[in-house]
Amino acid sequence: MNSKAALVISYVFLALGVLSLAGLVVEIGYGGSASSGKIENGHFFLRRKSPREDLRYVQVSEPVFRYLAWHEKTFELGMVIAVAASANIQRIRKRRGAA
Repeated sequence: MNSKAALVISYVFLALGVLSLAGLVVEIGYGGSASSGKIENGHFFLRRKSPREDLRYVQVSEPVFRYLAWHEKTFELGMVIAVAASANIQRIRKRRGAA
């Protein structure tokens, strides 16, 4: 594989990692976690860190709950991919500069 193709692929993986960060912003915006949330009678709740019992859960739609649950499971992988892609981009750029 030539260095131009490797660079393009690395940028794609870096973008995927950045999108994973965007998912973190969504989770922060909703203010809760699906992994510690609950589903009751077809209603979906994110768990908040709140000392008040009435503010402990926030209701969200099923797609939001499912997305956040998926995101919480894959976030670390997204960060590893982004770091690896960034390192590969730097390696390719350095090699091009030396050539």
